[in-house]
Amino acid sequence: MSVVVRKPSGELLLYTKGADMMIYQRLKDDPAMMKLKNITRDHMEKYADDGLRTLALAMKKLDERWFQQWKMRFDDAQGNVAEIDRRKDGKPNAIDDLMEEIEEGLELIGATAIEDKLQDGVPQCLANLTRAGIKVWMLTGDKEETAINISYACSLLDNTIQQVIVNATTCPDEAAIRAKLNAAAREFMDNAKGMAGGAEKEISLVIDGEALEMALQPGTAPHLLSFAKLCRAVICNRVSPAQKAEMVKLVRDNIKTVRTLAIGDGANDVAMIQAAHVGVGISGQEGMQAVNSSDYAIAQFRFLERLLLVHGRWNYIRISKLVLYMFYKNITLVLAQYWYGYLSGASGSKMYWEIGVQLYNIAFTGLPIVVVGVLDKDLPAPFSLEYPDLYRRGPERFFFNMYTFGRWIAAAFYESLIIFIVMSYGFNASEKAAGSESRVEFGMVAFSLTVLIVNIKIWMIADRWTVLSFSLWFGSVMSWFAFAALGTETPYFATFKVGYDEFGAFAPTAKTWGYFLVLIMGCSLALGRHIAYNLYQRTFHPDLAQLLQESMGGASQRKYQRRLTINNMEEQTLSMSLDDVHTTGYLSDFGHSDAEILKAQHPQSFTATGTLYEQPKKSVTSTTGASVPHSTTSVSSGVTDSYSASVFSESISEDATWERVPTKMLRATQGRRNTGFAFSCDEETTLAESYIASNSLPRSDAISTAMRNSTSSTGGGASARRVSMGRVRLLS
Repeated sequence: MSVVVRKPSGELLLYTKGADMMIYQRLKDDPAMMKLKNITRDHMEKYADDGLRTLALAMKKLDERWFQQWKMRFDDAQGNVAEIDRRKDGKPNAIDDLMEEIEEGLELIGATAIEDKLQDGVPQCLANLTRAGIKVWMLTGDKEETAINISYACSLLDNTIQQVIVNATTCPDEAAIRAKLNAAAREFMDNAKGMAGGAEKEISLVIDGEALEMALQPGTAPHLLSFAKLCRAVICNRVSPAQKAEMVKLVRDNIKTVRTLAIGDGANDVAMIQAAHVGVGISGQEGMQAVNSSDYAIAQFRFLERLLLVHGRWNYIRISKLVLYMFYKNITLVLAQYWYGYLSGASGSKMYWEIGVQLYNIAFTGLPIVVVGVLDKDLPAPFSLEYPDLYRRGPERFFFNMYTFGRWIAAAFYESLIIFIVMSYGFNASEKAAGSESRVEFGMVAFSLTVLIVNIKIWMIADRWTVLSFSLWFGSVMSWFAFAALGTETPYFATFKVGYDEFGAFAPTAKTWGYFLVLIMGCSLALGRHIAYNLYQRTFHPDLAQLLQESMGGASQRKYQRRLTINNMEEQTLSMSLDDVHTTGYLSDFGHSDAEILKAQHPQSFTATGTLYEQPKKSVTSTTGASVPHSTTSVSSGVTDSYSASVFSESISEDATWERVPTKMLRATQGRRNTGFAFSCDEETTLAESYIASNSLPRSDAISTAMRNSTSSTGGGASARRVSMGRVRLLS
């Protein structure tokens, strides 16, 4: 960015700030300035290593006559609509050429280094987005060292991820970039094939603006995209706003199965935000340009987690249900009329009452699905945040795909056929026996059955019912019967709105035993298949969302609850045999991939031997001192980032109120953020169930409290209590 200022003396000066790479290219070739350039570059590299954001500063004296001539040309270019459009499209244009012209021959002034602290919750937000299956790429104008440090700070990178660094120094041309990317991809694939259980090491790409400019050329872009798809993260540093937009377009235009989201807070992010499928602007210190150009605006980066994992997931499920149901209910109505054509000899006569058909989508079936499409929630918001894996159903297109669409169409086909068969062999036969069969009566009953079936269907697919949704559902069903009774029995409607065929047809029909028998039989046969399938699927093949729904059940459901297990995650059990407790305090931590016994800071200690049961079995032994209680404990962890801790002390939670909880609800708390439950049992008690303290604290508070209490205890003995963060079961 450059500004032109005039001093009180009348002298014109141009001041410029920007990335060191861009500023150094515009400096005049002066040997006397070489020392300053080297010193400034060393300083900026040191600042970048410390995680600071650096900018170089330069200036230039301007000749008055030359500047006036340049300004006239610049004003003409800015007023030229064609040049403006070319600049917006990223094509060569006179505006950029004139800016390049005035920014040549600069003198270096120095550099700035600014600490730009991460907002609260950014690391946790990115970690959960990654767990949800979202690939996170960082596009920044910072130096390479700064970008890498920020990536570590926000958990985008860690020491287990291999970094493939591509810059203008290591890869000076397109051929070198292609060779490095292809070699890294082959190495990664070979390692992946050689690793058992899919435990291949993750990789990331770090590329700077100069290398990216070459990598985005038509001959190299496919290689860049292929390698980027293998990466856990992509970090583009020293990139311009146009390059940010080009990276988004590269993914958007070439991978049709994904959706892109760009988030930023400054004017440099506007092009990227507008290029993505979804743009999110953050309001902050850098102005409102990003917010004004975005689809969604948030105040802090961490709110992106809730926007996607909660509201994004809810709305995907809602819209899927809305679209599928709209097709289903209309196909059901139309196909029943189609089957009637076989009964009427393909005469073209209508089975339904015409006004009923006109109001079918508005009054009789429209409002309940609108409520589902706006307010339906399969799980409360905390569950979506605590189990990011729930979000994966969206990118996998689980709720709306050709298979799901085909199932709904097949259901409409089947249920319309049931309506026709029940009407033909149930109601029609009974009416023939009574000598009162007619097309109008047949159509009235068929339409009643259709309205009932499609409305009960929405009751079955909705996950959340409120007073509003139930009222609208009940009102939609009853509105048909009220309208049918009013419309066919009132002379006014018969004369002007209905016609004489339907006049007086509904009341006599509704009084027959066959009418109610057909409604009951038709609904049972049509929807029994759906109920049976749901029961089978939830009983034998439940997904994570259904298990979490079940964990929210009341006391009457607890005996039917199963243990909550998360797919693709191992469960490990650590069994420890301990002899006498004479310690004043002890803290142990059991992780997912190993069992580590940590010694707390207190004067006494003890010896513990544990065996970790997994595939294959292996033993873990840790000796930290002397003394032992005589009991066996089992601590189970089923989530990768779960935290289980055991504290041995005489004075922990003395005033706690303990209540018994089902195993499943207990398992559901593992691995959840900001959730700490203290479990307690007497040393001599044998428990098959678990107990939970009603005055439980957040995990960090509970652990610190337990540590504080344990270190303040004096002496010990057989009466020591055990308090654990996690599932604890005393075996003997």
